[in-house]
Amino acid sequence: MTMTRLMVWLLLAASASLAGTAAADDAGDAGSRLFHRCAACHLPTGKGVPGSFPPLGAQVAQAAQSAPGRAYLVLVVSKGLMGPISVSGQSYRGVMPAQSGLSDQDAADATPFTAAEVARIRQANAQATARTVHDMRADLFVPQDDGRTRR
Repeated sequence: MTMTRLMVWLLLAASASLAGTAAADDAGDAGSRLFHRCAACHLPTGKGVPGSFPPLGAQVAQAAQSAPGRAYLVLVVSKGLMGPISVSGQSYRGVMPAQSGLSDQDAADATPFTAAEVARIRQANAQATARTVHDMRADLFVPQDDGRTRR
């Protein structure tokens, strides 16, 4: 493991241990209790890390306003994301691990909490329910693993 990779992993571990404080600010909100998972990489402010982890701001809010956008958010939360992406003209090349361990209700609670912009539109977009997340997850493509992809 290169020194750079080691430093990145150490920083991620340190930020993950500190990120829980952001969730404690609003203990009554189930989404805020789950936000520490997001904050470990995207930071407690949701501003992200330039080049590695994008901000959870306007793009998440915009995606949450349409059915295809909400399906994309569920896909990213459920299956993760790897490879280069561009957000507001800034390139990012990080890895988002799948959060498939979240229940449908957890994913429905956490997804709209990931940015202040999304929280403001929560009332207008109450479609994020455990049932809609369950239905979207049921439609996700899951590749068959025959062992050849791990070589």
